[in-house]
Amino acid sequence: SGEVLVEVRRVLELGCGLGLVGLAAARAGAQRAVLTDRDAELLRAVEASAALTGVEVEVALLDWDRLEEGLAALPGGGVEASTPEGRPVFDTLLGADIVYEEAHATALLEAMKHLLRRGFAAEAVLVTGSPASRDGVAALCRLLGVSE
Repeated sequence: SGEVLVEVRRVLELGCGLGLVGLAAARAGAQRAVLTDRDAELLRAVEASAALTGVEVEVALLDWDRLEEGLAALPGGGVEASTPEGRPVFDTLLGADIVYEEAHATALLEAMKHLLRRGFAAEAVLVTGSPASRDGVAALCRLLGVSE
């Protein structure tokens, strides 16, 4: 259907930029929305947007090349892969329009695989631009073994 259900789910957005996807998830009823990026200035802008719109989100620095360091700094000490009940800390990893260069594709895919294999999240949803217009998206398609 193309829909991503986030209501009452715990979501972790990777590479949030200005936070549109994570803010929308929070507005749509996500139980917890943690927006991450490697750029602290962008995260300050996300916090300002959340405050202006009355949306509750958490933000955290997370660089896909230094994943463990970033996970340890997640709000609530997010280094644990699961809750005390044995559930993943997050239901869904979200990423939207975050792959521009070939290096991004490799780093993102490795980060997502790591988080999913550790049981940190139950699923991942990635929305990309066209492979014809972005080298990184074409590389991601090749790495995933899907047609461009």
